[in-house]
Amino acid sequence: MKLRAQTGFNLVEAILSIATFALLLTFLGLAFLYGPAGAVIDGNRVQATLLAEEGLEVVRNIRDAGWSNVLSGTYGLVTSSNQWVLSGASDSRDIFTRQIVISDIDANRKSVTANVSWQQNGQRRGFVSLATHLTNWQKSKGSGGILVYGSGTMATDTIAYRILDPVNQTWSAPASVSDIDPSTTNRVLRAARVYASASRNEKILISRHYNGKTQYVYSQVFNGTSWGSTKLLASWNSSNYLDVQNFDGTYLSNGDFMVVYADNTNTPKFRVWNGTTWSASSLAMRGVGAVPVYIVAKARPNTKEVMAVFFTTAKNTRSQYFNGATYVTANWTLHSSHASQAPKATNRLIDFVWSVSNPLVGGMVFCNSNNDRSMDIKIWTASGSGSGTWSAIATGPNQGSSATRVVTVDIAARSDANEFVACSKNTSSQIVCYLASFTPAWSTPANSIISPVTDNGIQRSYDFGYEGVASNGLISYSDFSVVPKLKKYNPSAKTFDAVSTNINELTASLATTRVIPNPLTSDVIILLADNARSLSSIVWDGASDAFYSSPSGLNFTSHGASGSAAIGYWYDFAWDQL
Repeated sequence: MKLRAQTGFNLVEAILSIATFALLLTFLGLAFLYGPAGAVIDGNRVQATLLAEEGLEVVRNIRDAGWSNVLSGTYGLVTSSNQWVLSGASDSRDIFTRQIVISDIDANRKSVTANVSWQQNGQRRGFVSLATHLTNWQKSKGSGGILVYGSGTMATDTIAYRILDPVNQTWSAPASVSDIDPSTTNRVLRAARVYASASRNEKILISRHYNGKTQYVYSQVFNGTSWGSTKLLASWNSSNYLDVQNFDGTYLSNGDFMVVYADNTNTPKFRVWNGTTWSASSLAMRGVGAVPVYIVAKARPNTKEVMAVFFTTAKNTRSQYFNGATYVTANWTLHSSHASQAPKATNRLIDFVWSVSNPLVGGMVFCNSNNDRSMDIKIWTASGSGSGTWSAIATGPNQGSSATRVVTVDIAARSDANEFVACSKNTSSQIVCYLASFTPAWSTPANSIISPVTDNGIQRSYDFGYEGVASNGLISYSDFSVVPKLKKYNPSAKTFDAVSTNINELTASLATTRVIPNPLTSDVIILLADNARSLSSIVWDGASDAFYSSPSGLNFTSHGASGSAAIGYWYDFAWDQL
């Protein structure tokens, strides 16, 4: 019995071994027959994918050379004078045929698809398709920005913001910035400034608030997507000077942001944001003899040096200079008083700007007596190593009759010459502009009286600015009507327009305005706030010297009717810097 069982088992093993060997031979045969064909198919697919990726990259390069080069259609790719160009309906490489299909998404976006096909075998064709979206980055670079404005009237502290999309150039729906204090709603916005970083996708809002007893200064940071938590910089009990700007800020060349502000003492303070955190506490500057009510702080271009100028409750004009070293009091230098008197402490009677054509030079305009009916100017010349010197005073032309007094001042720098334009409003209800050189010396342009009539409040019912990358200037102003006006300044002819351009009818007469040039293009946004506390915007096209009629974000747009005070700057806009 045992012998038979063993013999039977050996026979089964033999049959299984023969079957296994037969299957192995079959698999080896199939691998021999089809393995090389599979490797070829896989290799062709990899090569086709590389050709499709190359096609998309080539179209990106063509886009970079000029958006107008990328037209909708189906193309091949060829080289001409060592440059890729779109040509024909397809191109061929060995066994592969490539087509580039371009279609419009909107005026500043394209859909691009790269299709590659080849004959895979006698019965089957291979196909690879890759796609991407391209934007008109040259149009979008710096063409967007952020608008911030009070929308809580005189009762609540709501601050709204809207984004101007850099590609479509349309406004986002209004949304709210971070709540400055969730425990209360009565800290009404009275003044706001917003600043844009040139090194990060970042904006910083500095705002001043009042609840009927106490004033507060806050900061908060927008990271390109959302607002961070608020930082209380200062607070003090006072019902005076509610419509002033006792703070300002500036980005430094290392990417840090410095805010300079008053806290109702004679010693202004500063604080620094490094992109991640604020400095631990307020840092003292030098005392300026009285409480600052207007502050202007500007970093010297491409440096960490900062000029800060102050107008105080004593009607005194002071300045101090930060040498660009570590953030301590000792690195601020206080200058001798520029003027100990001015017509009114509540009025904005100082301004400062760095020259664009010569970054070592800055100009400051101010008033020098209780009865001043002219602007004064001093020129600051930086040493280039953290210090500098002020020139002597140059007094500008008298305005109006002997009873006329200056109410507000403003200065802007021409980009292609050593020249400033300084404008003012006076008690004769005039808006006038003059030219100032680096000497310093004053001269009078043609049509220097911009408007023979404007409102008689302390607010700045005008603003002047140069087109960002062009040399023409613009002044937006109120002639005390519901239609704000605009005049151009031709620097070559040294003349303002004799006839104004109407902007757009408002709900009430224009109260305040901001003219904000885009430093990367020739566009200029003009913000208009009327006596009904409504805010509107419109964008000027410096390339064609006309207002945009489209897209919608550049055309005349109403943003809200809930500002806090007709005479205050409870709104601001910052162009993207990236």
